[in-house]
Amino acid sequence: MQRDATYRTLLNTVRDQLAAQLPVGPALPVLIPTVGFGGQSVRVLSHTMRELSRQRASVPISVVLLVNRPQTRPADDTATRARRLGAALGCDAVRFAVAEVALAQRTRLGVLRQLMLDAVLDAQQCDPEATGCVVADDDIVRLPAGTLAGLLRVVTGQARLALGPVLFDSPQSTPAAMLPAFFAADAFRALLAARSLRRLRQPGTSSRAAHAEFGDHAEAIALSCNLAVRAATVREAGGFAPLNEITNLVRDVHGLGGTDAITATWDFDPACENVLIDLWRRAVHISARRALPAYLAHGVPTVGQWRACRFRASRVDPVRVAPPDSIELVRLSTLRGRDKEALLAEISAALTTTLRYFPHDPEMIEDCLAALGLTLESLWVENRSAALSVRIRRAPGLLDRLMAVQDLVSEPL
Repeated sequence: MQRDATYRTLLNTVRDQLAAQLPVGPALPVLIPTVGFGGQSVRVLSHTMRELSRQRASVPISVVLLVNRPQTRPADDTATRARRLGAALGCDAVRFAVAEVALAQRTRLGVLRQLMLDAVLDAQQCDPEATGCVVADDDIVRLPAGTLAGLLRVVTGQARLALGPVLFDSPQSTPAAMLPAFFAADAFRALLAARSLRRLRQPGTSSRAAHAEFGDHAEAIALSCNLAVRAATVREAGGFAPLNEITNLVRDVHGLGGTDAITATWDFDPACENVLIDLWRRAVHISARRALPAYLAHGVPTVGQWRACRFRASRVDPVRVAPPDSIELVRLSTLRGRDKEALLAEISAALTTTLRYFPHDPEMIEDCLAALGLTLESLWVENRSAALSVRIRRAPGLLDRLMAVQDLVSEPL
């Protein structure tokens, strides 16, 4: 990334603000850009901060919130609310630091993430070789205990970058598990991502062809909020790209080579009946405020939501301010006859679409379908010109597992 005079001015501004709030010493920075105009963070940021305040790691956690807006947009109260909440929630183990920038020109999200990383490393005088940083967003709704500690262990140990499972959820309005087709496709995405990361440990995955294949599917594999990277690795990979910074970081780190460049923090045994329950409990849940409209309006599962709901960062994003939709929940225990057949057809279509974003590895796909409770005998998998199509013929195993997850949604977050 090119660091011109404008970047250096912004860096000095952010670094000085962070230095006044964070002590010098080892830390685990959590980098969260958040929008500071139009009230776009109101529905999510407070919950994100509360979830982060309960985390612990072997070093203090520094949650860095960069409240940003165009100079042409008046500031809302995001920074004030964040400071007030950070003062109430912060402790020696988890410190919150809020920096504000008003941007004279359009600044891409990757530039903001790079700005936060450079500023916090400088402010706290952290050693990039010994420092992991978590790449997150402001819409976390559930963060399992030990998540950040687990990410830190991986990136300060055997790997340069760590990825864990992420699910999209709206537990307060529409729990994802109560929309079985939406949840099944999202869980399938998370399972395929985990198995794709396992494939990286196989011989030959550092070849040029393997890197090209991984690059084609990195967008489906890499999501924020359960991703950590060694700070020195970000520099070695050339920094955060201005656009699609998370996908490109994962691609670039894989391009550095080595079977240990990227490591998953979670895997599964396809023969285990409780895979979906374990996934639900271990995954970071992030807001489905964009994913649900994409699915309900366009039939696009979570893996492709960004292509269905685009927005311009210089304007108020309607998805971020819209009230939650009133959606009829689907309780599997009461589903009968044609309603069940219609649901299975909907799930088949959602699984088929999700598959198109991942490598067509038969063993990997079979494992992920098995984890959903679907055996090859219960499916019709058609392969036409490398485009797989899934049709569910018998689904008692799938429905039983989805029903078990529905029973979990009443547990407190």
